[in-house]
Amino acid sequence: MEIAKMREEYLQNSPVYPCFPRRLQPFRVELYFLLEEPSSSAAAKLLSIVIFACIVLSIALFMLETMPELGAVQEEFWVASECFFTVVFLVEYLARLLVFDVTGVPIWTFIRTPMNIVDVVAVLPFFMIAVLQSGQAIGFIRAVRLVRLFRIFKLGRYSTGLKMMMVALGNSGQALSVLVFFLGIGCVLFSSVVYHVEKLSCPDRARFNQTELATYLQECHITRKSDFGLCCNEFDAPVDFPSILSTFWWSIVTMTTVGYGDTVPRTNAGKVAGAFTMCSGILLLALPIALIGARFQEAYNMAVSSRRSGFRDVSGPGMTDPMTNILNCLENFSYS
Repeated sequence: MEIAKMREEYLQNSPVYPCFPRRLQPFRVELYFLLEEPSSSAAAKLLSIVIFACIVLSIALFMLETMPELGAVQEEFWVASECFFTVVFLVEYLARLLVFDVTGVPIWTFIRTPMNIVDVVAVLPFFMIAVLQSGQAIGFIRAVRLVRLFRIFKLGRYSTGLKMMMVALGNSGQALSVLVFFLGIGCVLFSSVVYHVEKLSCPDRARFNQTELATYLQECHITRKSDFGLCCNEFDAPVDFPSILSTFWWSIVTMTTVGYGDTVPRTNAGKVAGAFTMCSGILLLALPIALIGARFQEAYNMAVSSRRSGFRDVSGPGMTDPMTNILNCLENFSYS
């Protein structure tokens, strides 16, 4: 019943152009629902499943193409598959472009919608590679091929969960800025502490004789450990932390409790500083991350409430959207 009301509203209010006479308006409205409202008919549901499958298959083939085990597969197969998916996505985008204004959406709003930008990016690599097939542009071609990976974001058009995540992130701007601010302060503070604490244990090379110095340099080169003391470079800086800036990596890994272990403090004082960094990182990141989680919960609760209430985004000409919060946020990611 609601779909029927929306059809009638769009038929009455959608603009008419000389190239699209009034008699073609029902066709354009039906095409709009076919593309944008999977629940409007069985055909629309089937089309959304087909597009979804094409997105998944194109991403899967993008990954399979890199497997050495499939080197025997003819190059023509990969080119043909890429051509097929490009045509599918191009036709989909052109069809959406044909009916975007059914709901009264301006052309600029349609173009700058993130999901429509993703649609354009999804088809660009094929044509750019076809134009740039030359040895001089091989590096750029590889970079363009990587752009095909952005097709994964096309799944967002069919994923309510991803849309809710985007809404949550959009409403968490202040929390994200606090998170970045805390990370920045932590990086500078803890990197400086660990660098200087470790540097205090660097041995005085002037006291080594030639044999001891050669042994020290060899042990540090092979194992980064030496019986003569902490391994340091010629500038009396720890080889694991040659500068405060290079210590940023260790600070981020430690504050986020990832702990790759590629660089670690080697002195007792450095380990104490590292333990303090871990504990402080948990406290610094807990609050902003909790705020982001709360925003996602709000978006989820509002989406569930709107589904139970039967509200839909019907922000066509002359109509008011009852979902004044979440649906307005979702309009930034899906104009329908």
